Amino acid sequence: MVDGYYPPPESEGGWRIAEPSSLGVKESKLEEAVQYHDQKEYTRSHGGALLVIHKGHLIAESYVTGSEGGPQPWTRSSCNDVKSSTKSVFGTAVGVFLEEYRDKVNLDTFLVGSSRENSLIPQIWDQPITDPRKKQIKLKHVLSMTSGHESPEPWLAPSKRRHFPGYSGAYQMYEYCFGWWHFQDIAAHHTLLFNPGHDFNYSNFGLEQMALAMRNISGEMVGPYLYDRVLGKIGMPQGIRDNAYRDMVYNDPRELNFSSEPGWGVGGSTGC
Repeated sequence: MVDGYYPPPESEGGWRIAEPSSLGVKESKLEEAVQYHDQKEYTRSHGGALLVIHKGHLIAESYVTGSEGGPQPWTRSSCNDVKSSTKSVFGTAVGVFLEEYRDKVNLDTFLVGSSRENSLIPQIWDQPITDPRKKQIKLKHVLSMTSGHESPEPWLAPSKRRHFPGYSGAYQMYEYCFGWWHFQDIAAHHTLLFNPGHDFNYSNFGLEQMALAMRNISGEMVGPYLYDRVLGKIGMPQGIRDNAYRDMVYNDPRELNFSSEPGWGVGGSTGC
């Protein structure tokens, strides 16, 4: 939603469309992003759709038909399920947060910072910083997955949990993100993969720390924060406000969600 604007359904025109340059977007950079999406190995093999919405306007879209999976062909009218909305919902929360607290933070604000006093996540300073490069991480790095964090999400891994030297506390999410403990024989977060902003690696662990920063500043968990400002106003059920993802729908990553029948892990919605 921008200035009270909600996009109508496709049958009534869909999103407003604008030239990127008219909204202050550098077209060459946008083109690079679209090409990056289109040329990725997984996009080419399983297909993909990309929509870029900026200030309530559609400024870019792309559809790639995969060689091994996905709608055949994949076009703007293809019917396919949304397998995960987490990034979309969290991205909306971040956008609202950056607007609400624009006098305190922006995309170039340092996340860890050089000291506890100027850190958005002072909790990380409860132990010595495990990699000095973490002090260079900015909000734009965690949001674009260029912060250098690892990818694996080993919550069901059979391997043992191990403390790194100097830490003997709880085996919890933020402590894991900070690099204080790890799963044996599984890539951890003690040391970054690369200097922040110098490469890309898909990872949710920088986003976890962004959520912590949002909670530190707003005093609210991300779920209630976004529900009260956006999701509730567009009619989403009250139950999603406080469930903290305790109620997880069925999901089998071995199945592609491109069926004509509705259902989590198996298909889309009848008639789109």
